[in-house]
Amino acid sequence: MQNRKNLFRWSAVLVLLATTEWIKGNPEWVEKYYANGVYPPLGKAMRFLLGWIPFSVGDVLIGLSIGAAIWWLVKGFRTWRAGRATRNGTLARAANLLYVLLIGYLLFHWLWGLNYYRLGSAAIFQMNTAEYSTADVDTLVSMLHKRLTVICADSAGLEALKTNDRRRLGAEAMQAWEVAAQRYPFMTFRQQSLKPNMLGPLQSYTGYGGYLFPFTGEAQVDFYVPAFVLPFTVCHEMAHQQGFGSESEANMVGFLAARASKNPLFVYSAYSDMHGYALRELYRRDTLLASAWKERIPGILAKDRRQLAAYYQERRNPAQPLLDWVYNRYLLNTNQPEGIQSYNRVVAWLIAYGKKYGWNAI
Repeated sequence: MQNRKNLFRWSAVLVLLATTEWIKGNPEWVEKYYANGVYPPLGKAMRFLLGWIPFSVGDVLIGLSIGAAIWWLVKGFRTWRAGRATRNGTLARAANLLYVLLIGYLLFHWLWGLNYYRLGSAAIFQMNTAEYSTADVDTLVSMLHKRLTVICADSAGLEALKTNDRRRLGAEAMQAWEVAAQRYPFMTFRQQSLKPNMLGPLQSYTGYGGYLFPFTGEAQVDFYVPAFVLPFTVCHEMAHQQGFGSESEANMVGFLAARASKNPLFVYSAYSDMHGYALRELYRRDTLLASAWKERIPGILAKDRRQLAAYYQERRNPAQPLLDWVYNRYLLNTNQPEGIQSYNRVVAWLIAYGKKYGWNAI
């Protein structure tokens, strides 16, 4: 009887695994039936069920998982030390562990991870991001600089608007998404779930400003960073919640949301972030040209960037290279072949957007 149960559960999980891998290889199916079918009500339901809880349920699950893993290892070690370990018992424990990991893999994809394999923004905007020139990047930097010059004219006003208050930022972000949705219906956002990380200030030592926990739909943000980056970070994480898995696409959609805000700080945060990506890309291609643009950065933005660099430099630690390697591998294994550099791919989206709708549309 037990053998039949094991055969059934393994057969079921392997069929589901094969089905999931087939679906991942069919972005048209993912876009139509998952990203625009299954996921929107599923994501909204997760945010509705857990969004009201003041702490991150995802962080609790991570803590419980780490505790369970430690308990499993300690128990196995004690069994081995006591001489009670058998070949069949060890194989059974290994099989159970593999089964749990496969269930986790399936849940990851069906609860959110399939969004990595959708057609996404390329289909929504009908844009080609394949190729662009140094001249295109220079034009983009020029346009972003023009926008920032206007926004930064009232530097005192921007300073007064800066806040690390989660609820205030969340409310402002929802309003920005509502405005953006008037032009882009696919950005209609329902039911926010924005959480502080339970590590508190310690989260900043990971080097990452925010993340979405796929098993709960919660967006975690480091609310201790310099305040000028928070509006865009919040909108970026909300883009993930909206079903945009790719980091570059979450950057693009988050930018469209943040810049639609009636709050100048959100607009400043959006354009300063995109300017940073574009300027780095220009440095990679033409150092002299990029250096000339850097000299013209508005004073408040130069100050804010120095503050942000100092913030992360102070929190740089020996574990950072390992954390970066793990995250890079994660991105590579979720249909983002450029790894951590995927974030900078937003430059291609912005250039394609400018070419299609006109540079003044940026």
